[in-house]
Amino acid sequence: MKRYYSLTDEQFALIEPILQEDWDRRGRKPTISDRRAREGILYILRESCRWRAMPDFFGNWVMVFMHYKRWVDRS
Repeated sequence: MKRYYSLTDEQFALIEPILQEDWDRRGRKPTISDRRAREGILYILRESCRWRAMPDFFGNWVMVFMHYKRWVDRS
């Protein structure tokens, strides 16, 4: 299995407070963890690939994109 870059616990602890507000307002249970979604977003930004080309390792690309969209809309 190919290994992908992931955040260390220390790195994630630094950015987690900034990103904590990313929850589904409808009260649905998340389908992927916030950490896995953040790592997927970083992968897309680093590799400059299409969302649909993102490896399945990070979860469903639509879910990762929705995390990204909510994050950008809040900014």
